[in-house]
Amino acid sequence: MSETPNFEAFQNHIVPKTQLNASVQEPIIKYYNITKQLIIYSYFEYEFLTVALRESLLLMELTLNVYYEKVNGIECKLMLAKSLKWFKENKFIKDEEGARVLDLIRLIRNHHMHPSKHIINPPSVVDIIDLIIVWINKLDKRVNKQHPNLL
Repeated sequence: MSETPNFEAFQNHIVPKTQLNASVQEPIIKYYNITKQLIIYSYFEYEFLTVALRESLLLMELTLNVYYEKVNGIECKLMLAKSLKWFKENKFIKDEEGARVLDLIRLIRNHHMHPSKHIINPPSVVDIIDLIIVWINKLDKRVNKQHPNLL
């Protein structure tokens, strides 16, 4: 039987180390901070990791909406699949690997939003959330590079 780590050790092991770029838009930062707090509080309530995963996937969708609005000057009213397609067509998601990662995240999101009897492995949750943070940073850099006047 393994020993339960203390709170500090838990945070060092579970809380994602990747930080958002300083140029990431404020609504995204606020939503990420909620997700991060859920991860931290999962030390006390294990199921909060599942909630953090759901919130991080919604964070990805919020990120698409915020950057769509930043580039186009209008609110994004596209569903997730069409939003992903728009970002791919406009070269904000440019490599095949990035597109596959987003497709994987969309599949996980859909599975999570339409629950079945499933258990989510905590290390996988943290890896997925970290992947989303990295993806947000890449998207932020690409938008700012292609549209520097929008900073």
